[in-house]
Amino acid sequence: MSHLTYQKTSFLSWYELSAMLTEEVSRILNRRVACRASFDEDTYWCVRFDDCRLPLSDVWHLLESVNTTEDLRRETLPSDDGVTSVRDLGMQLCSTLLKLHLNQDWAHEHITDDGLWLVNISDVPSRPALPKRFTVTIEETVTQDFDVEAVSLDDALELASSRYSSGEYVVDSSDVQNISFIAHDPETGASKSY
Repeated sequence: MSHLTYQKTSFLSWYELSAMLTEEVSRILNRRVACRASFDEDTYWCVRFDDCRLPLSDVWHLLESVNTTEDLRRETLPSDDGVTSVRDLGMQLCSTLLKLHLNQDWAHEHITDDGLWLVNISDVPSRPALPKRFTVTIEETVTQDFDVEAVSLDDALELASSRYSSGEYVVDSSDVQNISFIAHDPETGASKSY
């Protein structure tokens, strides 16, 4: 009598893998990077960059985003000290990036001419959002009193403004009255103050 074990399995074509890894690498690096997933043999697959070379600083950024291990670092980074960019990413980093993109884990991969089988798939807890660049404006309100001799309030304001513009009146920045912070998301245009 045979005992069958059913496992959650999924098939992704090389085209689908390319699109998913392009999306994930582009999200992490915050710019579009076209990835082409393919297999070299029946036990190895990778991602190639047809239209560019990826600087090692970007490769390090990818490694940091997946909480790299020493083995992953060794497989991914070139051993030649003079190399400053790469034309492809190895299988271990590509699998890790795909797991990050799909928010899933799996026990085995099976490589075919048509694509990649993911075997014994399990969901993983949701990932934390990657940091992105925001613009933060810090505004300080500084006050200082100046004695102005004038014939009216309007005249006093005009004289003070003129003297401030000419540099005769300089506000001492050590007496900050109020500080506000305004964060701006250049991607969405959203702002929030604190």
